[in-house]
Amino acid sequence: MRHRLITLILLATCRSFAAESDALDYARDIAPILRAYCSGCHDDTEREGGLSVETYALLRKGGEDHGDPIQGGKPADSFLIQSLEGRAKPKMPPKDEPQVPGRELETLRRWIGAGAVGPVVDTSILSELVTPKVAGVNGPLPYSAAAYSQDGTRLALARTGSFEIWDTTHHSLLRAVTGLPGKVNALHFSPDGSQVVAATGVTGLRGVAQLYGVATGELIREFGGHADVLYDAEFSPDGALLATAGYDRVIRIWKASDGTSVRDIDVHKGAVFDLAWHPSGAVLASASADETVKLWRVSDGVRLDTLNQAQGELMSVLFTPDGESIVAAGADKRLHLWRFITREGPGLNPMEHSRFAHESAIHGIALSADGRYLLSSANDRSLKLWNVPELELLHAYPAQPEIVASIVAIPGSERFLLARMNGSSEAISVVMQESKSGTKA
Repeated sequence: MRHRLITLILLATCRSFAAESDALDYARDIAPILRAYCSGCHDDTEREGGLSVETYALLRKGGEDHGDPIQGGKPADSFLIQSLEGRAKPKMPPKDEPQVPGRELETLRRWIGAGAVGPVVDTSILSELVTPKVAGVNGPLPYSAAAYSQDGTRLALARTGSFEIWDTTHHSLLRAVTGLPGKVNALHFSPDGSQVVAATGVTGLRGVAQLYGVATGELIREFGGHADVLYDAEFSPDGALLATAGYDRVIRIWKASDGTSVRDIDVHKGAVFDLAWHPSGAVLASASADETVKLWRVSDGVRLDTLNQAQGELMSVLFTPDGESIVAAGADKRLHLWRFITREGPGLNPMEHSRFAHESAIHGIALSADGRYLLSSANDRSLKLWNVPELELLHAYPAQPEIVASIVAIPGSERFLLARMNGSSEAISVVMQESKSGTKA
């Protein structure tokens, strides 16, 4: 009798362990299915049929034509299962889209049959980006951005998830800042050189500008609110404002001192790749995948002009130091220069030049510290020097060993720093072609 009792206890214990191991967890087992096959049309933004699956509470709330799509303990009677199986209309996902595999469908049935228990903490299933893990590569990580302080005594160089601050006077590393959420697409020092801002984020999830103290390397504050990765974050000339923009097409202007939102501009039809402040701080320019540069009056967000002559995505935009011209470049392989005249109200800014410059898309441009020269790099690794405002070719440098990810002028000189995708950097001098008379052109 005693042995039989022990056996029964052991069997009960085993069944208990088996039940626990078979228990489904909402975050681990259910949310990934909803995220992969449902959230594209049923998140808080889309809500087709009034249904959002972004949180458990919203899922159970149901849509416009159906109430709660789940009947706990009754998977066959639940509208969610009926729709996925094609037994109820509308069939979801639509027939021309990937269908829920049998194994995942059975997981949903088991979960509903067990009572459809929700998560302990009900957060958005889109708050985390789930991607496959990819093995790293040997060698230095690519440089993705670079910036000098206005006095030239500090240099910041960025890679994915980190950046370094260098003392250029003593050629020494001051500090390395790590733990950023993703690739750093742009770096900029505040006008007084005490802070540096990094434009970063997680592709497809969120964009954020992170502000750090140069003296300490400590994070001061974040500027968020973007639904996708940031491509640029730039201080106004007086340092009072910060403008941010990225893949979600929205330009946001903030008070740099406390992170207060000043204004959102949501007009571009494509990602915003670059921003530039006029030297006066009164106008902001934005370069976009919609093949335009738009000019904004900062005081109230009024659009002053749309420069739409380009025939491809525009990746870079700059004001010349004297504020008289705007230069932009991108996928159409050309350098565009407009004369800037609409400073007070909306109007037209005439194009002065549109030069065919490279055989492939132009990746980046930079003006020398005095504004006399423009350096351009392209995806075919070519590098060329131009005069400004004429945009005449002065020199074609040898092909670069890798694409130049970032070009920055070195303050107080006629030199540029190149930061490349193979993790190398190099300072180059302005070089001009020899004319036929033997003097420099």
